[in-house]
Amino acid sequence: AIIYLLSPQASFVTGIDLVVDGGWIAQIR
Repeated sequence: AIIYLLSPQASFVTGIDLVVDGGWIAQIR
């Protein structure tokens, strides 16, 4: 998700990506 934060699309991707990453991290752990 860090890649998205550094990308030009960060303005509209960051919020959704953070939620998705949170779900993935929760599943992995």
